[in-house]
Amino acid sequence: MSTINGRACVVNGTPVDKVLSNGKLVYGRNLYLDTKDITNTDLWYAKQYWTKQADKYNGLAIMQTTSNWNGLSQYVKVKTGEVYTFSIYARYTSGTGNSNMYWLLSANPESGHASAQVSAINKMVNLSDNWQRVSATVTITADGYIRPRIERTDNNSNVLQIAGMKLEQGTLATPWTPAPEDVM
Repeated sequence: MSTINGRACVVNGTPVDKVLSNGKLVYGRNLYLDTKDITNTDLWYAKQYWTKQADKYNGLAIMQTTSNWNGLSQYVKVKTGEVYTFSIYARYTSGTGNSNMYWLLSANPESGHASAQVSAINKMVNLSDNWQRVSATVTITADGYIRPRIERTDNNSNVLQIAGMKLEQGTLATPWTPAPEDVM
């Protein structure tokens, strides 16, 4: 982030390095691929626990699960000192409760990937039956791979639905955008 005398430069609550000279926001690059339609199941970890719904949310594929601890995610290689923000639309089909947003791999190594270390392992979020955008930010404290995701916990019987996953560098959760590779 840009600074002046050690203080962050902010315009209307947005870091200057996210605003162009014409005042338009620059959205962070989505590091996750295939987040609009979720058609390439080879990219997704834990895909067998999720079902794609016929409906969409804001034009984005809705994925649904009743499984605990199996968040839909992708491996991303990261380096010490980098900062990442993961954001996602999430809700329960009925009721309220907590889910957790996780960063680390479930094992080390996992599928040939060595786990990175992060400043915060998880963040609990409260969800209802209304769609909401939730996010979490971490600093990488040791090189390796992360697998950001939201998971239904074992003390929760609600059906979890998600859409519009986005992983980007920096501390700001910007609106969902596709990865450049996904734009034709």
